[in-house]
Amino acid sequence: MPDIQLTPQQVSAVYKFCQIHSSELRDGKPIDGDMVVVPGITSSQHNFNNIRLEKQKEEIISMLSQLPKKFRKDQGGGWSFLNMCTLEDGTLWTGMHIIMEMLVCLGIAIEKAGYCLSDRDLWQAFPGGMPYIWIDLES
Repeated sequence: MPDIQLTPQQVSAVYKFCQIHSSELRDGKPIDGDMVVVPGITSSQHNFNNIRLEKQKEEIISMLSQLPKKFRKDQGGGWSFLNMCTLEDGTLWTGMHIIMEMLVCLGIAIEKAGYCLSDRDLWQAFPGGMPYIWIDLES
């Protein structure tokens, strides 16, 4: 059983904690730690503080582990972003794409998730024009 329950509130709290805020930047660069920049799905990019990401890494992994196994690189190879709204047992955990995007970007920032195709122009070939996402909790 995962330590952290995957909920919209939990994803939002972890995201906000890890996010770089404008007050932490000087001349576009972070004052403390490194900035991790992740290309978004509906937004252009997400900026995270690497130090805070490291503090939340286990929580992020725990939340990702609750998603369907079809997302796993070693089991399903990746699945549509549109299916990220359910848990492994089929329970709907969110209906909000922005929350799902936050989780994907946190996963990418800690190198435990990614886009199956990084070329955004090719995403239109997928259902709903949304990317396929892979999760790799083994590496």
